[in-house]
Amino acid sequence: MELATILGLLLAASPPPSQADIERVQDVRVAKIGHDLVTANAGRCARRAPATGLLLGTSAAGRYPGVVAVLPGSPAAGVGIAPDDIIQSIGGTAMPMLGDPAFKDASAWMRAVHDRLDAGLAAGSAVLAIRRGERTLSVELAGVPACATRFVISNTRALNAGADGQYVRISQSMFAEFRSDDELAAILAHELAHNILDHRAVLDAQGVSRGLFGRIGKNAAKIRETEIAADALSLTLMHDAGYRMAAAPEFWARFEKKHGYGIFADATHLNGRRRVDMLNAEIVRVEAR
Repeated sequence: MELATILGLLLAASPPPSQADIERVQDVRVAKIGHDLVTANAGRCARRAPATGLLLGTSAAGRYPGVVAVLPGSPAAGVGIAPDDIIQSIGGTAMPMLGDPAFKDASAWMRAVHDRLDAGLAAGSAVLAIRRGERTLSVELAGVPACATRFVISNTRALNAGADGQYVRISQSMFAEFRSDDELAAILAHELAHNILDHRAVLDAQGVSRGLFGRIGKNAAKIRETEIAADALSLTLMHDAGYRMAAAPEFWARFEKKHGYGIFADATHLNGRRRVDMLNAEIVRVEAR
């Protein structure tokens, strides 16, 4: 049973979920699928970071980062870290604290938290000091090799997803469009492919504008080349992470029928039947390999 189905059943068995409950389910879905993609495809990434299976956020009991969720089968689950644990330090170095003037907002603080965790695990395992209720525990944690990409959800009404070399972002509004974890994986894998192929740096080196003028002429053609390459690689990323590749063309065919591709309708993307046909042809090639 898919993670989305399990989480959906849990929410359905309770009183109507709050917006916070819904967002937590979305966060866990993205974290799980992202973890699958970056660990299964670590060998394709020039930049790597240890993956732990921890989903971190603000804690209810202080300014240290708290554990929102622990992905099943992950390194963090294997050493007994649990939701609502508070991570105070790693390798003897205190974790960044929310509210520190060094951070302009909570997003900057969370980036620092993940940077500290990555640095602490870079050389192998490290000891975490964890607060659990009234107890303080010492837990030795080691990550597994993974692509150095983090996945976040942006709170916007726009139907959008993007990648900047370090992050993959997907808008909260996109979740209403997905019928399965495989379809969500298709979008996350496409954006991860941009990061693996270093497309931001490639376009910057070519002097390609990604503003208004990026939607026309030679700029659009060069961006379209990266989109086609990301579509092609995304299917291999999905396949190796155990997701159904056919979900990608199925999603885009339905999305186009409903929205006309929206922001994906300009010259920077293949659209209409061309994108679906390209994806189906690439699936045949991946399966043949």
